[in-house]
Amino acid sequence: MVHVSEASRKPASADAANERAQLAAEWERARTAVFAQLLAGIGSVHDAEDVLQEVAVSVAKNYGTYDPSRPFVAWALGITRNHMLMYFRRYHRDRLVFNEELVNVIGQNLASFARDPVDQRREELHYCLNQLDSRRRRLIELRYSGGLSIDQMAEALGKSVAAVKGSLHRVRKILEQCVRTRTSRVHE
Repeated sequence: MVHVSEASRKPASADAANERAQLAAEWERARTAVFAQLLAGIGSVHDAEDVLQEVAVSVAKNYGTYDPSRPFVAWALGITRNHMLMYFRRYHRDRLVFNEELVNVIGQNLASFARDPVDQRREELHYCLNQLDSRRRRLIELRYSGGLSIDQMAEALGKSVAAVKGSLHRVRKILEQCVRTRTSRVHE
């Protein structure tokens, strides 16, 4: 019979504790980006929060497969995309807010967003998207939900390519400024 001494068990439990602490820290940094992606893709705060819990469990269960040489946020966002797809299959719902292409674009850009520890930003982004007037919202929908190229958008809208590019640029700036303004109020 092999006896394991108490001293030989401590390093394993210390390693497990370190791994749990590392996971908790990584998840805390990624959670904002994950929730923003869920909110953009699902549209319902309540449903996004439910799926967020599922993603958190999945991230914890699969943390042993995470390659630390890759960005954790990107890895967590990949798991998030899979859970969103499962959500839509489970409830047989169409993506009423944004399509998969936009969700992927948002996911790619959320890694830097996740470095900002202010969870309030995700709510502000959702608020700002909902504040766009119908003309600006249509631009976003054509480009991302509709998957149209700038040329296709120009043709559909009867405008020049330069005009569409300029309009999209202004809408992005409006969203950026709205989020900045609203998050700066939180810190005052």
